[in-house]
Amino acid sequence: MVRPVTQSILHGDPDGRPGNCLQAAVASLLELPLQAVPHFLLLDDWWGTVVDFCRLHGVDVHEQSPDEPCAYGMAFGFSERGVRHAVCWIDGRIAHDPHPSRRGLVTLTELIAFHPVQPRPTVARPQGQPPMSQDPPAQTEPAAEWPPPAPLLGQRVLYRLTRDDVRAIARQRLTSHTRAPGMRAGDVFPGVIVRVTDGALNAEPCSLQVFLDGPDAYWVQNVLRGKEPGTWTWSAWAGA
Repeated sequence: MVRPVTQSILHGDPDGRPGNCLQAAVASLLELPLQAVPHFLLLDDWWGTVVDFCRLHGVDVHEQSPDEPCAYGMAFGFSERGVRHAVCWIDGRIAHDPHPSRRGLVTLTELIAFHPVQPRPTVARPQGQPPMSQDPPAQTEPAAEWPPPAPLLGQRVLYRLTRDDVRAIARQRLTSHTRAPGMRAGDVFPGVIVRVTDGALNAEPCSLQVFLDGPDAYWVQNVLRGKEPGTWTWSAWAGA
């Protein structure tokens, strides 16, 4: 089910920021706090980031025609305000409009279906097959290069908090009424790379979703690889 989240930035924002209906719709569908989801429209490859972010949370997204059935996902179209808008869509209708007006869409242009990521199929052992000790040796893949030559989307890293991070997280938790253990500058938390600068080398900036000790996450942008607060380093395992 959808956990309704209301967008916090509207069209015509005085600071010039695009409205964050897409951020709020994804947060609602994934049942996450708004602050745990990137404001996708601030990013260059915003759609690629939506796809990668949802997959990190166990969901594949697929664009489809409005004429096709969509059991769970998002709808795009135009609102009565004359702007392109995103809403949550379940079983052929709007389930939640992130805009405070809750007025929905005037026209529907496309649907985005959400599906659980499918696990790899397992092969059952046929009856009468020789025991494991008589099986031919399994083929193993070569060891991955370590450290990786360059950061990639979905890789796991560690991020060290700064004093500004601690203050920002405190404000984020106050706004979302999130109760969680406190933290200090220099504390290290795991994160996932959600954006890589084009042509980035091993130490060039990345954007991360940092997973805190609590039900929330913290988004940091353009951080370098290093050991001091405000930088990331490779974790013990850099897989997706």
